[in-house]
Amino acid sequence: MQILTPVGIDVASQKFDVAVWKGKAAYKSKAFSNTPKGFDALKKWLEPFGDCLYAWKQQVLTVSYCLLSWLI
Repeated sequence: MQILTPVGIDVASQKFDVAVWKGKAAYKSKAFSNTPKGFDALKKWLEPFGDCLYAWKQQVLTVSYCLLSWLI
């Protein structure tokens, strides 16, 4: 059975905040610009965490359509 690392993403128009669950009530977080350059930075930042399971919160889905497309 494959274990996925939980990742939470809170999207705003200019940036998105990401939190990665590290277990035992510990997490690591970072903010990225809501641009293709920010998406690439997120990809590089997540590499050490392995396979991830994404969940996010935002007001309007269209704001993060590009991020969603990049993740899948």
